[in-house]
Amino acid sequence: MFKLIPDAGRVVKFSYTFWLSIFGFVWLVAPEIYFATTGYDVSPFIRWVVTAMTFAAIAVLRFIQQPGGTIRNWIKIIAMALALLLAGVFLGIATAQAGTISDAQKAQIQADTIPIATPLIAKWEGFRSCPYIPVKGDVPTIGFGSTRGITMNTPCITRAKAEAMLAEEVREYMVNFNRLMPQDAWLYMDEFINSAFTDLSYNVGWGAAARSTAAKRLAAGNVDGACYAVTWYNKAGGRVYQGLVNRRQDDLAVCRGDLSGLS
Repeated sequence: MFKLIPDAGRVVKFSYTFWLSIFGFVWLVAPEIYFATTGYDVSPFIRWVVTAMTFAAIAVLRFIQQPGGTIRNWIKIIAMALALLLAGVFLGIATAQAGTISDAQKAQIQADTIPIATPLIAKWEGFRSCPYIPVKGDVPTIGFGSTRGITMNTPCITRAKAEAMLAEEVREYMVNFNRLMPQDAWLYMDEFINSAFTDLSYNVGWGAAARSTAAKRLAAGNVDGACYAVTWYNKAGGRVYQGLVNRRQDDLAVCRGDLSGLS
């Protein structure tokens, strides 16, 4: 049986190690809540450094005698938490600056993505000149999977019009995914990976793609794991569709640089 220590109340009030443990827990959880509500991520490196330093400090402080004095101890606890946070942020910024890519490089990746992502999406969406419902429970769709503002009463369109709509939407989905994804993902991004994620975004929405495990794996440097995680998105309405299974396999191949399926 576990028993409370005699001075449990004192520990809860101002123990160094207790409150730094709470700080470490909050630091682990808060960025996930922030990402879920805003779509913006905290650098995984900063998160890791602050957490590691916090629990290292807890281990060291277990061997240091703590004097009395509530106010003095609280000042020290707050100061230690701030010092750990600032150290992690500065280390993270320094590391990020050492491994960043320029805006020009990002723009080049995006420019090289369009010629790959567009035929990939066109292949799997297929062309329909008049509005239709792709699967039961889906929304009215036209052209190469365009849905915005489309109803079953929307007039039929030409293939040229559909291609123009697709070109505009591919860029929009790509740009918004790139904006919302964990920004460390740029360090491992190329036009092939970006094309696979753009197709995923076109299917499930750029917000969902940016919050996906696949995007988080990419930001962590697990490139092949990120490509494989894209294949998990093979359901519509909770049901696995073979067409989506096949589409995600194409995404996986493209993500790994294999364009043979598009020829």
